[in-house]
Amino acid sequence: MTLRLQRVRFLSGPMRLPLAFMPQLARLPTPGALAGKARLLASSSETAASATATSNSPATTEAAGSTAPPSAPQEQPRQQSPPPQARSQGPRRATVTGRGGSARGAVAGDPGDAGGLSVPARVNHAYFTGNPKYYNLTQRLNELIRRHGKRPEGGPTPRVARTMPRWMSMQELAVEKQMKLTVGTYRGLVRKLGILHGVADKDPQVRQLLLRFEANKGRAGVVRQRTTGLDAYGRSQTRGSRKTARAHCWIVAGDGHVVVNGAALADRFARFEDRECAVAPLEAAARLGKYNVWAVVAGGGPAAQAEALSVAIARGLVVHERQLAPVLEPFATIDTRQVERKKTGQPGARKKKS
Repeated sequence: MTLRLQRVRFLSGPMRLPLAFMPQLARLPTPGALAGKARLLASSSETAASATATSNSPATTEAAGSTAPPSAPQEQPRQQSPPPQARSQGPRRATVTGRGGSARGAVAGDPGDAGGLSVPARVNHAYFTGNPKYYNLTQRLNELIRRHGKRPEGGPTPRVARTMPRWMSMQELAVEKQMKLTVGTYRGLVRKLGILHGVADKDPQVRQLLLRFEANKGRAGVVRQRTTGLDAYGRSQTRGSRKTARAHCWIVAGDGHVVVNGAALADRFARFEDRECAVAPLEAAARLGKYNVWAVVAGGGPAAQAEALSVAIARGLVVHERQLAPVLEPFATIDTRQVERKKTGQPGARKKKS
């Protein structure tokens, strides 16, 4: 490849630079181009002077006087240019052209110079989180909470908590709102909804928003009711929990079969301690071999599932026999203790580096 070189004088001395890599110097006119332009201007001035001298000569003046003066040209009506089209009120799309070509248009007020990239004026940062609907909902709830002088980090008062409706479950909320939820994020949303429930009577907008999160409100389907007694088949339906494990249990009078997630108790829990923990309420009430238990457990580990199943069985026995409530009270109480989380910069929850 042949490169055109030009001598450029810097403070340190002359240097020969390739103009192909210096666009600013490449656009400067060369001495040859300047000389050619000067010759062209000189020839045009000589031609104009000769034409002026010819028009002012006597022969030309007499010839012009012998002929009739031409009629003045009629003035043509001036056409008015059509009014410019009104711009649309919506956001305009701006395309910024860079070295590599034109970039795609972006909704922008003033894209500016971004090196060939389209810069949007308003960016929804939740788009880059991978869970935009959850973060947009959280931001909207926080704005409503702050508008009423509350703190989003707080929670509902005990008086408001007693009057709260039943909200959608985590699975229902994730499916209907199409967002990703965990146990922690779901509890955070429920806490914010509880705060807004305390001010729903003062703000109709908040009241309409909360109706969309209540369970079985305005949606077709079977209304689930929490049963407190035996159903038409003589079964009790109870729930239990421990840490992140959940258990749903049905108890009916029978011959002592215990089925967990479609498998026998010994097949579901391999450790003897977990099996003993699951059926501990039946042993404490001396009801082994008198009731059939069918349960569904999920979440957590085997030990937590066994403890959650123990709570559900104890509550189910109390539904069948009310007189067992004092005996089964220790088993029917949910243990709310959780493992404390590890802290950043520490080897454990409380342990420090030596």
